[in-house]
Parts: sequence; C-alpha cells; structure tokens
Amino acid sequence: MKKSKRLPATRAHSLAKIILRMKLAIVFTLLTSLHLSAKTYSQQRITLKLESAELKTALKQIEKKSMYRFLYNNDVLSSTQKVNIDANNTLVTDVLNNVFNSTSLTYRILDNNLVVITQKTTVVQDVRVNGKVTNPGGEPLASV
Repeated sequence: MKKSKRLPATRAHSLAKIILRMKLAIVFTLLTSLHLSAKTYSQQRITLKLESAELKTALKQIEKKSMYRFLYNNDVLSSTQKVNIDANNTLVTDVLNNVFNSTSLTYRILDNNLVVITQKTTVVQDVRVNGKVTNPGGEPLASV
C-alpha cells in the first residue's frame, strides 16, 4: 500500500484562502477610502431655521452644523443686526449669500474652510515699495 501525499494540495488550498482574504481586505479598504474621500470633497448642505436672530448667533449655528469656521472683527458685526434663515438641505454658500445680502458685509472662503468676514467697502490695495538697502556705512548691499 502506498500512502497518498495530500500535503502539497493542503498547502495550495490554504495559500489560496490567504490570497482570497488579502484580495477581499484590499477591496474593502479601497471602497471605504473612496467613500470617505467622496464625502470630504462634496459640497456641504445644512438645515437651519432662525428668525430675527443676531448675526453672531446665526454664524455660531452655521459653525455647529458645518465644517466652516468664521473669522471676523467684533467691531464689524453689530449686535443689532438681525437675520432670518430658512434653509432646508441648502448649500452653506447659498445660506451665507442670503445672510450677507441684506448687510454691509461680505465673506471669502479660504482653502482651510475658514470664512473671513469683512465690510463690503473695505478695499485691499497692493502697496508698491521702492528704495535701496544699505549697510551701516551707507553703501548699497549686493544681491538684495
């Protein structure tokens, strides 16, 4: 009687199982990461209803419900400014446009989801600087 050698077949079978598990793990990881990246880059929508709320209160509520953070000077936002917001699954940018349409303020969204609020009349101008850089002896510096 000869003994059958099943050992190589068993190794091949277990190796196939390991490879199948690795493939499934890779597919699962890719699908999860693609889903997360799609959610990150999509436009954010919020639902918010406020009536005769102070502008600062409205901005705090938008901060709570979105990924945006607001940067402003307290002197710019008057406590007497009241806003009405009725947003149902609306883009945050549309909500901000509606809020600031009735005020003398404007906003700009920076790359890091920071919203800078300024007066509409504020004009930022480039300043041209001319001159000569000298050392303590009054002689011009090279390569400056």
